[in-house]
Amino acid sequence: MGSQSEEGSPPTFVSFTSVIPRLAVSLASSSPRLSGFAFRAFIDEFENLQEPHREVICDAIKHPAPQLTVHIAHKREAVTDFKTSSEERIVEIHDIRTIDLELELSKTKEDFELLAAELFLLRLHQASGRFNCPEFKPEWLHDSKYLENRLSKSYRDAVVGCVRKILPFSNAPEIAQQVIENDPLRRRLKDMLEKGLALQKLKDVVPAETLISSTYPSASIVLGALLNRKTQVGQDVIAQYHKSIKRGPATDDPFSSREDGLIIIFMAASFTFMRAYRADRTFFLRVLNASASLLTRTSASFKSYVTSPCCWLFSDGRRKASMIS
Repeated sequence: MGSQSEEGSPPTFVSFTSVIPRLAVSLASSSPRLSGFAFRAFIDEFENLQEPHREVICDAIKHPAPQLTVHIAHKREAVTDFKTSSEERIVEIHDIRTIDLELELSKTKEDFELLAAELFLLRLHQASGRFNCPEFKPEWLHDSKYLENRLSKSYRDAVVGCVRKILPFSNAPEIAQQVIENDPLRRRLKDMLEKGLALQKLKDVVPAETLISSTYPSASIVLGALLNRKTQVGQDVIAQYHKSIKRGPATDDPFSSREDGLIIIFMAASFTFMRAYRADRTFFLRVLNASASLLTRTSASFKSYVTSPCCWLFSDGRRKASMIS
């Protein structure tokens, strides 16, 4: 905390752990009704603070002051060292108790779905968006007396159902089929295949259009990703592709494995979102990098797939897009 000084002089900084408790003591002594008065300090996004600032806050937790309790919030695994200004560290249970909100919310899938749906409709309501869900009432979210109503099956079904209509879910094969049926997206898929064939020195040998299957579109998208890998042997990949097309989707098909399913969703969704964000490619690439990071944590073998395809998808000759590594 800083206090105003004379003009031209640097401000005087004092620790909040000394000012706030004194303020609490002063307020508590002003009236018998405030005799038990105390402050709770809540610090959000703790991981974004500079190290010296974190140390000051950790000091307050390690050595608590009277009438002041300090709480911090941060993303899971974002902070691993809770060092004070000395060589001490905050110790779980003795100094602090952790409440993992992600874990708590994930215990019951239905409760998390309802919470997510309510937040979505609340944001939509605040933005003056229109939706048809008379059961949803924003004022219910701020009063515990409506909790029983919100936990009822009829309310849950109405709210979650409304959001699902606004944000319909498509599985990997359905997304891939949309790519094939939509002309602009189909052209992007063809461009990706052509660039992959050029990388494999097969552009004059195999026409890209012959590698787009209307009956097994997900295989075509996975093929595009694989052809753009320098470590792949193009002829072998294409031969396996034709075998898969002839046989159709199967559990042992390399074009329909779990990791390839992630590629289908990632690549096909990339085609779709590129249209929406074509005016802001920097933002879009940030979204892709975040998605790729999530997928690499989900699947150990996914990272080897997502190395160059995005480079082919999101460059148009005027500007080369960043590669995801």
